[in-house]
Amino acid sequence: MPLETCQSGLTYLFAKEAGASKPLASSNLAVSAIQINHMRKLHISIANIIFILHCFVALFIFTGWLFPQIKFYYFCFLIIWILTWIFLGYCPITKWEFTLRNKYDKNINPEAEIIKYYIYKLFKIEIPSKVIFISGIVAFISLIILTIIKK
Repeated sequence: MPLETCQSGLTYLFAKEAGASKPLASSNLAVSAIQINHMRKLHISIANIIFILHCFVALFIFTGWLFPQIKFYYFCFLIIWILTWIFLGYCPITKWEFTLRNKYDKNINPEAEIIKYYIYKLFKIEIPSKVIFISGIVAFISLIILTIIKK
């Protein structure tokens, strides 16, 4: 069966993947393309919100030690941060964002590291995963030390 292209450039196959249970008539195809386009915009908007949330989490991780009044909560947050990496092997916020983006851009790997991805996207610099891993360990140890010695 040849694939019929929608007005927005999406194919019937993509419409079926998005939830269409049977072949669509050409008039329904345009409506489904609009619905798919709305879902795409919604998913991308949610992924952008997740990215902004992730930036705030990173900001908190790297500056929380400056505020002694939240030292206990900050220390707990650091422990949770490292435990997610030990037990999951990835950051759940990154996974959530990239999974949403991957629905419409198959070039985005949901298993990718956020630092590696955005540094390449913005600066076209390829950073080895090992460098990111070692930098993360150094950052974690440094932040624990700063949290302990900061009065």
